[in-house]
Amino acid sequence: MVWCEPAIDRRAAIGFAMTAGGTTLSAGQMENLFWGFQVQFVLVVLLATAACVALVYGRPAWAGVLATLATYTMASGVVVWIVLILLGVGRRLPARTLWAIALTGLVIGASYIAGYRTPVGHTRPVMAIGQPVQLISSLVHTSASLWPCFI
Repeated sequence: MVWCEPAIDRRAAIGFAMTAGGTTLSAGQMENLFWGFQVQFVLVVLLATAACVALVYGRPAWAGVLATLATYTMASGVVVWIVLILLGVGRRLPARTLWAIALTGLVIGASYIAGYRTPVGHTRPVMAIGQPVQLISSLVHTSASLWPCFI
């Protein structure tokens, strides 16, 4: 996607590609690349990125297929639909295409969460969203607790 943007310097694009490749394929990521369960973490990002690239190259149907695969690969894949809509707005795609992406995203998202049951010991999502201050506090606390791992 970076390569097709004329506003981005080619050297910057190469630097970005090298950084992305280096961090993805570093020794610290080997578990994510080889463990059977961990492959979904790489796959959801790969599919979401491919969906964005397809949309940039004018292939909204392929973007929808790839976004659907990302959605069913892992829960975080649901977010790709929002990214596709924002990307489409930024690229000034026709309103019909944006509506098609939004509607498809809603249908796929609804099918993904149909039949969801909250695991034992977890807060129901509706209750969590109803308490934004506590939700943000919990997210900050969880993120901050990971900081010592990087030092």
